[in-house]
Amino acid sequence: MKKQMIAAVLMSALIGGGALVGTTLAAQGFGPKFDCDGSAVDSVAREARQERHFARMAAILDLTDAQQAQIKAIREASREKTAPLHEQLRESRDKLREAGKDGSFDEAAVRALASEQAAAKTELMVERARTRSQIHALLSDEQRELAEKLGAMRHADQGRSGRGGHRGDM
Repeated sequence: MKKQMIAAVLMSALIGGGALVGTTLAAQGFGPKFDCDGSAVDSVAREARQERHFARMAAILDLTDAQQAQIKAIREASREKTAPLHEQLRESRDKLREAGKDGSFDEAAVRALASEQAAAKTELMVERARTRSQIHALLSDEQRELAEKLGAMRHADQGRSGRGGHRGDM
């Protein structure tokens, strides 16, 4: 009887502790970022975070108002251009999840979906590089040098923390 009571208390403590840790991590931004259908759970918070990051970088790099306006226009154009690619990735990811659920396996269909994803990811990488290049072209030599140093520091920090982050610069 005593062992069962101790086991019940320990189990309750483990469950309660796990719930507390999970809630704490979720409040700090860890955990799922996407809903079951692949849509962003909190795109407003993500956009606000990106704007804060841009404001910090603008202050650190001492960007002029004209540079800030040009960079915002470049980023918005890139966002509009990549939106269909993100949608295509979501759709092909959903199709890949469904493939084979009925017990059959169509290798050709899976390969076609994987190729679609690879092509979309390639286009996203090219667009990120293009956007980065357009932004860097607007910077003075001093600003560009400082941006490179900040980027190197950010990547070093991500390596230490074991966490990823935004893949593009600025």
